Amino acid sequence: MALLRELGQGQGFLKAGFLGFPKSGKTYTAITLAIGLHKFMGNCGNLVFFDTEGGSEYVASMIRAQLGRPLLGVKARAFDDLIAVTREVKPNDVLFVDSITHLWRELCDSHLKNVNDALRKKGKALRSRLEFQDWNPIKSTWAQ
Repeated sequence: MALLRELGQGQGFLKAGFLGFPKSGKTYTAITLAIGLHKFMGNCGNLVFFDTEGGSEYVASMIRAQLGRPLLGVKARAFDDLIAVTREVKPNDVLFVDSITHLWRELCDSHLKNVNDALRKKGKALRSRLEFQDWNPIKSTWAQ
């Protein structure tokens, strides 16, 4: 049985993560890559910024200068808001999320709160942290 076949015939997407110390240039580097990707895709969509840290203020003028259009987006930290934004972006848009860490923490904190609410109703001891059995429902929600 032959498993090898030609790849690269479908739609390609870029998912990139940047790790570094505060003020090390993560946002600048990532937005420069996003601008390049937008230009590579033919400048036919918008660059959309999901901003959890206020970085959009820093790069908005750069977007306007490089792409000739305003930076669109939302300032939020709720996972539900990210889901709503991903449903609103169009196929040729480039979505930029900075920082995803805030959304992950919000999702984990929300799950722990729900677990503790259920434990409280049953008169059981509350938890101070997530446990192994919590990761499957959290990751299932994250997969959205």
